[in-house]
Amino acid sequence: MDSVYLVNTLRHCGTNMTDDTVEKIAYEVDNFISLMVTKYRLDPLTLGSVMMARLMLANQYFGSGDDFRQLLLNIPDVKSKVVEAVH
Repeated sequence: MDSVYLVNTLRHCGTNMTDDTVEKIAYEVDNFISLMVTKYRLDPLTLGSVMMARLMLANQYFGSGDDFRQLLLNIPDVKSKVVEAVH
């Protein structure tokens, strides 16, 4: 999901986030994912399943469960380019 789509979605939900803030959060989330995959030796799909379940519970608890599920239904199917390391 690109930052423009995310910022527009957040604005629609009443959150005023800048591209810079979204970029910083995304960077921290990427680092967290890398740490968890390495620490627990998980594949990204398994970690994603655990994280998604926790996010769903958190949104339900805070009263934004319906909005969160709606957000999930509107995620575009974008195939990203795979970056290959040169060895």
